[in-house]
Amino acid sequence: MLLADNVFEKNTQVNFKTNDELLRAAKQIFAKKNLDITSTFNLFLQNVVAKEELPFETEAEIRRTELIEHLQKDIQQSIRNYEMGLGVSEQEARERFGL
Repeated sequence: MLLADNVFEKNTQVNFKTNDELLRAAKQIFAKKNLDITSTFNLFLQNVVAKEELPFETEAEIRRTELIEHLQKDIQQSIRNYEMGLGVSEQEARERFGL
């Protein structure tokens, strides 16, 4: 339940498994910001709800971004090759691909 000034009633316990070293390192970062793990995760959840998005990319989004960047580089290289006369004629392409 939402209370005054965006303060939420803490009425649900959440448990999850994680890597011990990862948690220890994260807790050190939280401490530098004067936060504990509960406060940090509540801030995370509030931000997700407020912005209706994750504050980071998922693995699928990262792969999609990398693929797009790779395709853009390939296209740019193809354009440079074309401009330098390194392309093939339409006839050569038809013969090569059986069109």
